[in-house]
Amino acid sequence: MRRSEALPAWGCAAAVAVAFFLTWPFADLPFNDDWSYAFTARQLAQTGHLTYNGWAAPSIIPQAYWGALIIRIFGFSFTALRIGTLPFAMASAAICYLLARRCGLSRNSAVFAGLTLALGPLFLPLTTSFMTDVPGLMYMLLSLYALIRCDESTVCTKQKSWLTVGALTALLGGMNRQIVWIVPLAILPYLMIRRRRDAGFQAAAAVAWIIVLMGAIVTTQWFNAQPYAILDITLHESLSLIFQAPQRLWQTFLALWLTTAMLALPALLLASLVALRDLLAHRKSPRALMALATMTVIVVFLIRFPRFLEMPWLGNMLTPQGILGKVEILGHRPTVLPRLLRQIVGAIVWAVTALIVTDLVTSFPHSRKAGARLRDRVRRMPSAVICLVILA
Repeated sequence: MRRSEALPAWGCAAAVAVAFFLTWPFADLPFNDDWSYAFTARQLAQTGHLTYNGWAAPSIIPQAYWGALIIRIFGFSFTALRIGTLPFAMASAAICYLLARRCGLSRNSAVFAGLTLALGPLFLPLTTSFMTDVPGLMYMLLSLYALIRCDESTVCTKQKSWLTVGALTALLGGMNRQIVWIVPLAILPYLMIRRRRDAGFQAAAAVAWIIVLMGAIVTTQWFNAQPYAILDITLHESLSLIFQAPQRLWQTFLALWLTTAMLALPALLLASLVALRDLLAHRKSPRALMALATMTVIVVFLIRFPRFLEMPWLGNMLTPQGILGKVEILGHRPTVLPRLLRQIVGAIVWAVTALIVTDLVTSFPHSRKAGARLRDRVRRMPSAVICLVILA
C-alpha cells in the first residue's frame, strides 16, 4: 500500500481507538448480549470445549478462541474482552476507507466514509463490547476488499492470493457470524461473469465458491447439533410465515428501508435538494405531477398506517430512550427522543426518499440513445460499486 493511502487508513483506525478510550469502557460489567459470548469464551478457556447457553444464534467459534486467549493471558474480565474487540473495529474503519477509494471516492471523501463508520452512534457502542457485530463486519469488509482487489489484479499470482484471502476470511468470519458467508457466495458469481473469458480465474473462483459453501454447510450442521445452540428457522418455515402473514413481509422491508434512509439522512438531504431543484425546473412537466401524486399516496398511506411516520421503525438498537435504551439498565429510563421529534424526523425521511425516488424514476432515459449511454456508464462503473450494490 502506498504511503498516501496508508496514512489516511491508519488515521481512521486511530480515530476508533481514541473514541474507544474516551468512552472509558473499564466497568467490569457485561453489555447487551456479550455476557453470553463471554460465558462461552470463559468455558472454552477453562475446559477446552465450546459451550453454548441457549441465548445467542451466532456460532462465535473464532471469537470464542480469541476471547479464551485473552482470558488465558490476562484473566477473565469483561473489560479485557471488550478491549479485544478494538483491533477488529480499527481494521473495519481502515478497510472502509480503502473500499471507498476503490469505489472512486476522493481521499477526503473516503476519510469521511471511514470516520462516519468509526464514529457512528451504532458502531461505537458495539465496539465497546464483546459482541459479534463488529468482528463480523470486519470479516465482511476484508473479504469484500480482497475479492475486489482480486478482480482488479492482472497478475495471476496476485489474483490467486487475493482470492484466497477473500474466501478464507469469509469462511472464518462465517464461523463467527453466519451472515459473513454471503460475501463470496454472492460476489464470486458476479466476478466469474465479469471474467468469463479467463478460464484460470473461472476455475479458481469456482473452487473457492465451493469451499466456502461446503464450509458453511459443515459448520451449520455441526452448530445445529450442539446442546443449547439457538437454531435459525429454515427456508421452508420462513416461507410458511410469509404466506400465513404476508403483511409482515412488506412491513419488515419498509421498516428496514426507512431505517437505512434515516441513518443515511445527511447524504440523502443533499441528494434531495438536487432532486427538488430538478423538479422545480420542470414544474410544468409530468415530472412535477408525478412528484405530487407520490406525495399524495404517501400522505394517504401514513393516515392509514400512522405508526410508520414515527421513528425508530426498528427498535433493536435505537429506541425512544436512546441507544439500546430499553435493555441496558433496569428500571425507568427517561425518553430522550420525544414523540414530536420522532415524527418530525420520520416526516423528513419520507419526504427526502420520495423526492429522490420520484426524480430517479422520472429522469430515467426513455430513448434508445439515452439507454445506451446509461448502460455505458454502468459498464465503466468500478466493480467495487457493483459489488456493494449486490450485497445491499
